[in-house]
Amino acid sequence: MPATPILTVTSDDTFLALLRTKLRDQLGPKGRIMVAASVDEACPLLETVRARLIVVHLAGDSGRYEQLDRLLWTTSVLSRPTPVVVIAERYRTDQATTMYRMGVSEYISRTHHLDQLGDVLGAYLR
Repeated sequence: MPATPILTVTSDDTFLALLRTKLRDQLGPKGRIMVAASVDEACPLLETVRARLIVVHLAGDSGRYEQLDRLLWTTSVLSRPTPVVVIAERYRTDQATTMYRMGVSEYISRTHHLDQLGDVLGAYLR
């Protein structure tokens, strides 16, 4: 199984532990999760690392649409665009609508989709 790098944008260690648990089977022995604390850290990484998936954790209710827009732009100019999955703490229809219009691949929440998290993210890694 080839290495499956995933780039995660989060500063929450609890979320990171959850993500590792949910993706253990899909990552395989060579898979890895790279962590960027912010979009400002993530964008330069994307120029040197070929991530198969980007997972953005939205803590709280802040939209941070400008930050996400920068990340989406960065992925759009790569030779192989990378899917961006946004995971919010709770599902907000207005936020989901805005993010889908911006071009995210998936918008889910921990409160509503926790039991499906591994399957949803794993689908992007196949």
